[in-house]
Amino acid sequence: MEEMFEQGEKFNKNIGGWDVTNVISMSGMFAEAAKFNQNIGGWNVSNVNYMDRMFKCATEFNQDIGSWDTSSATTMNSMFAFAVCFNQDIGRWDVSNVTDMKMMFYRATEFNQDIGGWDVSEVTTMQRMFSSASKFNQNIGQWDVSNVTHIGSIFHDAISFNQDIGQWDLSNVEDMYEVFDDAEQLLNTLKRRMF
Repeated sequence: MEEMFEQGEKFNKNIGGWDVTNVISMSGMFAEAAKFNQNIGGWNVSNVNYMDRMFKCATEFNQDIGSWDTSSATTMNSMFAFAVCFNQDIGRWDVSNVTDMKMMFYRATEFNQDIGGWDVSEVTTMQRMFSSASKFNQNIGQWDVSNVTHIGSIFHDAISFNQDIGQWDLSNVEDMYEVFDDAEQLLNTLKRRMF
């Protein structure tokens, strides 16, 4: 189902009853499907490995997909990038096999859900993960980021974020370019801790 409805700007049909049990890739499935906003929360996505760009630029999508079994997913790169309406509870997702969360919520300007319980211990790249996610401000301080190597611009322009991430293990990080750039609330929090 890779790129199935990509650039289908007017597509908004009810496909919630589809059997997607054997699907392995949903990469770019609804990318730029600007009008799509149907209930697909009942889909069995337990075999899907690739969810990268799935809702990228799906600018009206805001459905409850919190009960999805994402335990097979390995990449969520740009999954909700530019999904400017999406703000659903996905805190119970099993992301323990995901290695790539680059730009996952990039410019997802409404998203502000508790994902602090996620097991991100296998993730290696978080570049721009919350960049320009202007409302996001949840406690992710307990995340195990010890395998992350690329974290550049993760909070770039994340203007609301001010949570304590002082316990993060960044010992394997190779790229910290603009990690806190324009993240004023977070910088103020860090300054208070330091001084």
